Amino acid sequence: MSGGRRRVPHPRPAAQAQKEVARMIGSTPEDLTVDPVVDPDAPTRSDDGFAVPYLRPGQFISLVHWSRSRDGWRYSTILVQYVSRDDGRWNVLLRGEAASLSRGEWALFC
Repeated sequence: MSGGRRRVPHPRPAAQAQKEVARMIGSTPEDLTVDPVVDPDAPTRSDDGFAVPYLRPGQFISLVHWSRSRDGWRYSTILVQYVSRDDGRWNVLLRGEAASLSRGEWALFC
């Protein structure tokens, strides 16, 4: 065992790594493009002051519904499979059946 400190390689800068990958596959760095997961310039819609996150069709999401009762406020949550949404509706699968829920009544529960 040597008494010296062990050298830890520093991560390569992204540009250098991109050049190395391009060289390995016989391409140029300009040919390598990466599609962003989320477009930072895309407009976001907000529900009650909270930005709606990126949702994928088939993803399970929880929705919450608030209602007034004699004892105060009550809430209900449901687990649904997301299909799509528009300005006023959540289009989901609820227990395997297609359903369209009002976004004014049901909010994303994170």
